Amino acid sequence: MAAVPTLAETVVGALKRRGVKRMFGIPGGGSSLDLIDAAGKAGIEFVLTRTETAAAIMAAVTGELSATPGVVLTGVGPGAASAVNGIAYAHLERAPVVLITDGPASSLHQAFDQNALFRPITKSQGRLRPENGRTAIETAIETALTPPWGPVHLDLTAKDAGRPVASDAGPPAPPVAKADPKDLARARRLLAGSRRPVLLVGLEARHGDGPAAVQRLADGLACPVLLTYKAKGVLADKHAGTVGMFTGAAAEADCIGRADLIVCFGLDPVEMISGKWRYDAPILDLRQAAGAELPAMPECRVVGPLAATVAALLPLEATAWTADEIAALRDAMLARIAVGGTGHTAGTVVEALGEA
Repeated sequence: MAAVPTLAETVVGALKRRGVKRMFGIPGGGSSLDLIDAAGKAGIEFVLTRTETAAAIMAAVTGELSATPGVVLTGVGPGAASAVNGIAYAHLERAPVVLITDGPASSLHQAFDQNALFRPITKSQGRLRPENGRTAIETAIETALTPPWGPVHLDLTAKDAGRPVASDAGPPAPPVAKADPKDLARARRLLAGSRRPVLLVGLEARHGDGPAAVQRLADGLACPVLLTYKAKGVLADKHAGTVGMFTGAAAEADCIGRADLIVCFGLDPVEMISGKWRYDAPILDLRQAAGAELPAMPECRVVGPLAATVAALLPLEATAWTADEIAALRDAMLARIAVGGTGHTAGTVVEALGEA
């Protein structure tokens, strides 16, 4: 008869099934030791860091690059509090992170409400217990990886970490997301009536089938395309439609100002520079998840898987943009952001790398 797994082993098993290969942190004397031991047996590396915030940032970057949850382990009290800056980074960068902190063993020693501390900068908070361990960790992982990505927080006491897990079937499968057919119909009408759309691509388009969807949409519209910092590379710089960066500032104003429809694709306002929205054209907002509002109210919003949304909108009618117009906008953008000076500059280095 197989041994009943401990809560620590159950947590590690759930993380391993979701592709986790390493954890980051500074262990305390509590549950983090049980988790590190279970991780070692499961083939998951533990990376000891200099600070808890460094661990959180490393986990955030790991999560963004791998599309798997980054994992952070800290001690209780001061150790947990030291991760705040890094978890705030993960929250603002929309990075999937699972933070597991040693839970207070008593109501006195280094004890405060750690869930409350992280509530403003995490998508969910809770405590891992033997009676619901599998459900709690799998739900937390799913929450972290549900768009918009973000960090989640769980407390785990040393006493609970070593206890066997009760029978737990785990959470039900998440529902399959679908865009509203009425919203798709409105989006089709807007696109059909547009002669000069401009496409703004944001961070939601970076993973999975997002880049392929961007390519199909950009090819179908044959219009100028601007990408945010975090979406850079989703569409090749040499693509016929690529004009440059979208920041919410003035550099792209000449391009967007010519649009009769602004198509936002996976755009998260967390990436945008604060300021007054300067454009009058209607907005078509295509995104994976309802979240923070754009600076201007969209004429139509379609929420659902991006690739499925694009597939439902195709084929697209030809627009009035010409290749020469788009190329001129690209050249003007490059001229506006060029770094002056003689010899090699940051701009010439980037250009050389792009040509390599």
